[in-house]
Amino acid sequence: MALEASVMAQGAKPLRSFVLKMASGATPSVVEFDKYYAQDAESGGVPFIRVQNLSETGELKLDDVKYINEATHLGMLKRSQIEENDLVIKITGVGRMAISSVPPIGFRGNINQHSVVAKTSSRQISELVAAYLNSDIGEKLASRRATGGTRPALDYPALRSIPIVFDERIFEMAKTAREERLSKEEKAAKLLAGIDDYLLNELGISLHPEPTNTIENRTFKTSFTKVSGNRFDPFFNKIYFNDIKECVAKGKYGAVFLKQTITGLLVKGYLPKQEEKEGDNKVVQINSINMDGTIDLDNLLTAKDVFYDDQELKQDDILVVITGATIGKVGYWSYPGKYYLGGDIVKFQTEKRRFDPYFVYAFLRCKPSQIEIKRNVTGATNGHLSPDDVKYLLIPAPPLSVQQMIAKEVRVRTEEAHQLLVQAKMDFEAAKKEIGKLILNTAS
Repeated sequence: MALEASVMAQGAKPLRSFVLKMASGATPSVVEFDKYYAQDAESGGVPFIRVQNLSETGELKLDDVKYINEATHLGMLKRSQIEENDLVIKITGVGRMAISSVPPIGFRGNINQHSVVAKTSSRQISELVAAYLNSDIGEKLASRRATGGTRPALDYPALRSIPIVFDERIFEMAKTAREERLSKEEKAAKLLAGIDDYLLNELGISLHPEPTNTIENRTFKTSFTKVSGNRFDPFFNKIYFNDIKECVAKGKYGAVFLKQTITGLLVKGYLPKQEEKEGDNKVVQINSINMDGTIDLDNLLTAKDVFYDDQELKQDDILVVITGATIGKVGYWSYPGKYYLGGDIVKFQTEKRRFDPYFVYAFLRCKPSQIEIKRNVTGATNGHLSPDDVKYLLIPAPPLSVQQMIAKEVRVRTEEAHQLLVQAKMDFEAAKKEIGKLILNTAS
């Protein structure tokens, strides 16, 4: 309780002093997707915020957001609507507790049961409280109030009792740290995005521009013979998708199916059951694969000895996520030690005498492959990509020397981007420590 006493000595007030009202959301049944959910914003969807959309920087991450329909937003989830000046706080789940974010100006959305929306009297108050709760001290004060063991949770009385030191300097320091982090992340994103242009230019692949989203461009005709034996849905049969495949096939070096680059089998990972976890084996999971393709070795599962030998990760394995919100995320394994492949991921090795593994990995990450992956996803609520769909992705086939030259350049750019991301994270963590010092010395 020494930390609590130190915070209280700085004139802290409980969170309830800053909140006008508070409400939690719910998760409508995904079985009745058409009744409660929407595909995207263009179809009238309202952003449905989940824990993964909250961030320690205080901003909402909306690049992986789900949507509910207007009727659900105004009816079933009326009490948990969130607006631009509200404070959204995580109250259940593993990892950091009480991660808090404030929506962007003009935002309109809703939340599920793992968060609460707190109405305050101003955006300034919401942003300052979010900055405080996202600090290491705020997280410790929240976590010690959580109950539930393996599935920790904060009830309303516990959440409202968290002592808050209200000092504008906390927000200013957090804002500066966030802006510096975002600046580095944007530079890294530009480096990674530029890899696509480099790859396609070197391979002589010119993509057709994506058509504008008009009724005319969403309407097309096809013949029964063309779709016979395949999917009938309009999305899969968009002319644009076929154009992309044709562009890849007609590139400078032609193309082959991915299965023609593979030596051995496409291996599917395994997700340990609850009773199989907490063992000596280290397991790469979906969240272990970073968006830049590297692997976060600090974000692994541990499990008992339940894996087959071919699920052990080997040097130059290429990993592809086939289920969930990040379908198509691709990782490259280049780490020493014994690790295993977790659920909802497949891995494979290339025939190295003909196909450089890093070249194949790089092309799977670029736009044509990612478009084809999204095209093949089935299932509205929890999308899935079949291993066969992965095998039939198109891969350009230049001479091995050209592949190696391209792979070397992509490695250099990727490493530069990765170092920016690592530095951004380190600087942000250092800033949080400084905020902690300020919190405990704010009265001086």
